[in-house]
Amino acid sequence: MGDGYTRAGKLTFDFEPGTQTQYSGEGLEYLKHALVKKFKLPFEEIVGKYLLKPDKMIDTRFYWDKNMDEGRFAVAHDRNGEPLPIKKYTQSSAADLLMTTIADYTRFGANVLNKNGLSDHVYREMVTFQDQKQTYGLGWQLFKELKNDEFAIMHSGADPGVRTIIILLPKSQRGIVIFTNSDTGMSLIKNILSRSLDLGDEIIERAK
Repeated sequence: MGDGYTRAGKLTFDFEPGTQTQYSGEGLEYLKHALVKKFKLPFEEIVGKYLLKPDKMIDTRFYWDKNMDEGRFAVAHDRNGEPLPIKKYTQSSAADLLMTTIADYTRFGANVLNKNGLSDHVYREMVTFQDQKQTYGLGWQLFKELKNDEFAIMHSGADPGVRTIIILLPKSQRGIVIFTNSDTGMSLIKNILSRSLDLGDEIIERAK
């Protein structure tokens, strides 16, 4: 399902559902509501119980609260290096605005590689193409048939003044997490991937 907004701010479909595939933040919000209905718990409690606490992600939160240490917050910057206003969101989103640290997120990545908390069935589905364009698994962009018979799973993020990426290589049990707080962060991310990962250039080319 694709989604977009008209000039009037109304949500619309980019194409007929079931005919194409692309990333949909609104689709993840629908999934959030389905989980809330199934578990009969607030979304942040579901994620805390099944992910954050088991993975010991103690510095990860969905919104600003009394425990937020503002001195550790990396302020976003525009292309000219100017800081952008800090928006203190107070509601959780399934598709955006997660606040975390490199330590927490690399711990999450390591647990995905080790299949911690994942059944064999869910893991297989996660690394299996779920769309006809062969782009996405469950929650990850997939790159199959890389050099050395490797495959990669990737998730990237972008907001004003923020560019992030995580890439995991399950076969060789490797991964990389890069967070930047700049609108120019993607050029830095590509440079780091090219220099530090033997499959970096191939993944960059395939991700275009």
